[in-house]
Amino acid sequence: MRKHDVILWYCKSNTWKFNADDVRVPHSSKTLANYKEGLVGSGFIEAEHLIHPKGKIPEDWWQIAIAPRGKEYLGYPTQKPEALLERIIIASSDRGDIVLDAFCGCGTTLVVAERLKRKWIGIDISPTACRTMARRLEKDLFIKEGKDFFVKDMPKTVDELREYPAFEFQNWAVNALGGVASKMKVRDMGIDGKLYPIEDIQKSKKEGMDLFGEIDRYIPIQVKRTDQVGRPDIDNFETAMKRDRRTKGIFVGFSFSRDAEKEVRRIEREDGLTIEMITVNEIVERQLDKSLG
Repeated sequence: MRKHDVILWYCKSNTWKFNADDVRVPHSSKTLANYKEGLVGSGFIEAEHLIHPKGKIPEDWWQIAIAPRGKEYLGYPTQKPEALLERIIIASSDRGDIVLDAFCGCGTTLVVAERLKRKWIGIDISPTACRTMARRLEKDLFIKEGKDFFVKDMPKTVDELREYPAFEFQNWAVNALGGVASKMKVRDMGIDGKLYPIEDIQKSKKEGMDLFGEIDRYIPIQVKRTDQVGRPDIDNFETAMKRDRRTKGIFVGFSFSRDAEKEVRRIEREDGLTIEMITVNEIVERQLDKSLG
């Protein structure tokens, strides 16, 4: 099984920056011992004075990895270790330089560049990735969106959202509501995300509940990237809510049919379950109101 990535280093001219001395690694104790044995014994000066005090320039293969359950691991399949980006950025830039990552995913390059006092620009086609980056910068480095950095060109219209791939649209809707998207993209048992109301958070574990950490209260979210969400969709969500022992749920769609609205009222009247139907346009308007406020 292949367990390594190949990193290409290139430039557009014959002028480039490579801070070799800044990325040197310490000599091994074996190397130092060999120098001392070979040089001192021959009457030369101490070995430490014959080799670079910062160590050696790294080999062309680096053994750097992320622990699967480590602190920085976010679950992105192409996520790179911070130690790897730190070495690359230090070697190829100075403080105040601009670092560009045009496919920045979960934002490792941006976090490391900010920590190393570089300016940075990150680009990604995925709004979900952009939101992940923003949260990571705020959480890891205590800098604030809108003050220390800005997220631009996020989708603002319903028409733009209609063009999103199904799973990307699902992530957008759940995140826009303040929820947590399901990690299962198929066979999610009818629940695409979960919303954890702050006022309902309990630290006590309930027997037989599927928990997110220690929080055992949540509102399930179902998302359909379709117009005229119908009665069968509502029926399926009702089943999922009962399976999870939920009395309230949120259903997101571009619009809802009259049959769907009637079914929601029937479920509330006969089964005591509340399903809040939210259109994509309502979410977009809420985000607009928030940005203007």
